[in-house]
Amino acid sequence: MTFNAYALVGNIISLDGENFEMMRSFPIKFTHYLKIKFWLATGIQISLTIILSLAIAFFIRLKIELILPLLSGIILSQIAGCLYYFARDWRLLSLNWTDPNQLLSRGLGNWGVFMMTFGSMLFGKYCKIN
Repeated sequence: MTFNAYALVGNIISLDGENFEMMRSFPIKFTHYLKIKFWLATGIQISLTIILSLAIAFFIRLKIELILPLLSGIILSQIAGCLYYFARDWRLLSLNWTDPNQLLSRGLGNWGVFMMTFGSMLFGKYCKIN
């Protein structure tokens, strides 16, 4: 519901911008820094999605026994999505951005993001589990 290339995790490394090289020069291992950065952004992303999902679940009066599978599905899917978009941010690293729109238009571009979103909506509509 709240996850795509525009999410926090999808841009967290590039948001360092000019400070990226300074962070690499610190005496801590850079991989440790990236792990901390990943889990912090993933935690924020999971928390926001859980809050939104619980609000919708209570609004539609979802049965209590379905909330645990909902939460576990959210956590697992968010971790998988965050791993993908974090690696994508590393692959498309852009440190010389001056406008946030430059970060958001990396990779697929606006048309690609639109098609991915539209395709996932169609897939979700026609792949119901009865």
